[in-house]
Amino acid sequence: MIKRLLAIALSCMSFVACGGQLKQEEKSVVANDPRNANVDFDLFKSGKNLRYCVNNLSGEGSPMDVFRILLQTAELFKESTFEKVELCFRKKTKFLLGGVDFTVIGQEFGEQNPMYTIRTFPEKLALPDGNAAYTEHKGGVFYLMKVQMADFQDMNGKWFMNDLVSEMKAVKDAKRPKEFASDEEVF
Repeated sequence: MIKRLLAIALSCMSFVACGGQLKQEEKSVVANDPRNANVDFDLFKSGKNLRYCVNNLSGEGSPMDVFRILLQTAELFKESTFEKVELCFRKKTKFLLGGVDFTVIGQEFGEQNPMYTIRTFPEKLALPDGNAAYTEHKGGVFYLMKVQMADFQDMNGKWFMNDLVSEMKAVKDAKRPKEFASDEEVF
């Protein structure tokens, strides 16, 4: 019996050491900023990778809340080394961020202009197949602001917003009546 309990304890400890859901870190990110409560998310460590999975937005949750959580998570793990960070929606990976870029974002959090971080973030991403998700733009400041913010909005759509909006529309459409009374019956 003692050997069995010891074996279970060791397997649990190895699971924690090798990876798994990071509940304490999730709680810390939410506790440090009450605005983060609008985002249902999970953090997982898998080998040399970190997974940041958005599950849902509630109340007044927005893409900026999701991104702020990512930045605060990067700050929390700024001393850690990851090969890559997977950005997923309900456990389906949508984008990959290099671990070095994630570390730099965490180290610069609070010092770097957040608008710069937002604007340049999409060009750091890869698709799950490894291809670049967005190109690095060159040009004047107004052009860059326009195209980089368009990339940021597109990234949020592809990451989680398009799916959430489709779900909300489906729920709304399901509540609509299927049959309508004729004009003669109404008037």
